[in-house]
Amino acid sequence: MSKFAIGLDYGTESGRALVVDIATGRVVGTAEYRYADGVIDEHLPGTTIKLEPDSALQNPVEIGTPIIEIRRLRLVEGEPIAEVTSHLPQESAEKLEKVDLTNRSLYEFLENEFKLTILQAHRAIEAVPAAEADARLLKIKPGDPVIKLESTSYLDDGKPIEYFEAFHREDRTRFEIQLIRVRDQWRAFE
Repeated sequence: MSKFAIGLDYGTESGRALVVDIATGRVVGTAEYRYADGVIDEHLPGTTIKLEPDSALQNPVEIGTPIIEIRRLRLVEGEPIAEVTSHLPQESAEKLEKVDLTNRSLYEFLENEFKLTILQAHRAIEAVPAAEADARLLKIKPGDPVIKLESTSYLDDGKPIEYFEAFHREDRTRFEIQLIRVRDQWRAFE
């Protein structure tokens, strides 16, 4: 039985999907859905709610904000499964440079140490060929398929706290996604 990977990209003007045969890396299907509202840069669609200049829809991090980078290689039973590069505002993560995150959650540390509440994230998942440096770390061949995950996480006040890019081995990774529809949140936009 064939196995397939599905890549989803929630872009600025459209959502795109890609289906890849895991065994061959061949793209077997694509689809695109153009958003009815296009670029959202002045107000939320269907409302008179004006977006602030520092809205996450426009500019996730203020230009010039000092950023720190954390690179991690995730292992399961001593074998690499993912390489993760995180970028965080330095003010929110000044103690991170001295913390061993080998067996500790980054979010748990941020929430406990800084009393932050990480509320939501936007993630994009796609299948891509492994670059040479990523392949070396993941112990695979350059060009082998990997699952690329990009994410921006936001605090309860709407400020971004982390952007990360991760490359997961496709032969050792499974993503499960649960969607929960909360009707009351959307009533304000109807």
